[in-house]
Amino acid sequence: MWDGILYFLFFLCLGYFLFRGKLLPENSPGFLSTLLMTVCFPAMILSSFQATDLEDLLTTGLPTVVVTVVFSTLPAVILRIGKKKLPHHNLFSFICGIGNVSFVCIPLLSLFLTEEQMLPVYLHVAVQDLLIWGIFHPVFAGKEKGQQWRALLKEPCLLAAVSGLLLTLFGLSLPQWLQKPIDALHSCVSPLALLFLGMTIAQRGLSSGLRERRALCYTVYKVLLYPLVVSLCLLPFFPADWSLLMAVLFASPAPVAGVVWMQRYTDDPSPAVNCLIPSTLLYFGLYLPLILLLCQQGLWG
Repeated sequence: MWDGILYFLFFLCLGYFLFRGKLLPENSPGFLSTLLMTVCFPAMILSSFQATDLEDLLTTGLPTVVVTVVFSTLPAVILRIGKKKLPHHNLFSFICGIGNVSFVCIPLLSLFLTEEQMLPVYLHVAVQDLLIWGIFHPVFAGKEKGQQWRALLKEPCLLAAVSGLLLTLFGLSLPQWLQKPIDALHSCVSPLALLFLGMTIAQRGLSSGLRERRALCYTVYKVLLYPLVVSLCLLPFFPADWSLLMAVLFASPAPVAGVVWMQRYTDDPSPAVNCLIPSTLLYFGLYLPLILLLCQQGLWG
């Protein structure tokens, strides 16, 4: 278990110091995020579906999908019907329910959870991808409906999830010559995602958002309060291990997509950056010990 922590810290610090020491090009984080989202994450999703039993998929799949849809969109609905609009309203409608699951939760949880336990994580990511590109991004960018669906059809993680789901439902397997490279790409996810995180923190600065009141309030809400609400709603009705996993996923820090969208559509990414850094730091500081505790108690791992 401690090997997993040292592995996690090694790649996170390596990415930070390589970028901080200017040993990597300025566009390295952008290139790495594109590589992960278009190649490595889809391979990981396909590989995990291939290793999943149909009965396990049906047992965990439906509750995961329903809970992900409800709690990902609930904050946006509440903000929309509220009488007072926040500054950067579209940004907060997005980041209050959507988190940085792909670049934070997956590399962290994959060190401690089995492939079977990781299945709800991948389903959560697939459903949130559908919501991000089908609802949140078009609203943020003001896109027409036709453009929304074209963007969805080009989303690699979503296509991988649909393909993996169909293969599992029909009991089909990929040929060995294709499965081996997919598994190899899957094994690259954790180190590359941690390198990316380290680079992002170095690029944006450790102190970003630590003096900004709205960013600190967001951090407390996203990392502490909202996952508490999720866990209290789920624990009376569902198994504790799955309910706590959902809470940990919804505690994930502000998504990198918020920074990218603010840069593209407003030319001012600072509100998103100010939320990203403190929420990421608090998430690691709080949930790494919690995950270790849950593994030691035999609930996970």
